[in-house]
Amino acid sequence: MSKPSVFISYSHKDEDWKDRLVTQLGVLEKQGHLEIWDDRRIEGGDDWFPEIETAIDSAHVAVLMISPQSNASEVSGAFQRSRAVDSGDRVSPQRWGAGGIEN
Repeated sequence: MSKPSVFISYSHKDEDWKDRLVTQLGVLEKQGHLEIWDDRRIEGGDDWFPEIETAIDSAHVAVLMISPQSNASEVSGAFQRSRAVDSGDRVSPQRWGAGGIEN
């Protein structure tokens, strides 16, 4: 049985926050409980759009890091959000502001 995968959608301007999330989830990844995917896995020269589509479609959970920066991005904004919802992933939208996750 394959490990559940977590797709993380974020704006590169919020990369510090994404890295904090990956650090937390990384404990479970190291224990073999899940696999984390974000766009930093894409190698230079790869066709990035199909890589992202494949990652979203194969993910079990999508974490959408919603911030003003991600809302302004065509890729991390509308496309990744709608693709994640359409793919049937469990979607966990998280609003991010200057202080981190906002309730």
